[in-house]
Amino acid sequence: MMGEVFRIELQACDPARNLWRFYMIEAERDLFDDLIVRLHYGRIGTRGQTKTHIVADTAEAMRLVRACLKRRQSAPKRIGMGDRKDSCDPGQ
Repeated sequence: MMGEVFRIELQACDPARNLWRFYMIEAERDLFDDLIVRLHYGRIGTRGQTKTHIVADTAEAMRLVRACLKRRQSAPKRIGMGDRKDSCDPGQ
């Protein structure tokens, strides 16, 4: 059964510094019932980068997602701003 299992979307926006970043993690099942976990990240309004991981089960997918989210916790140190739950509008 194909279909989306989950999706997490994060954004970091600071108009004063022209900082517009997105980060998305999504998981879905393929035709062979494997889990595909995709990481999308980059500047809002661009295609950004994508990394794809094929994992055997939900437990492995959750380990990967936790590792990615742990890395996101260091965003304030790396880019000077953390993620926001509400959306950012680059046109503001």
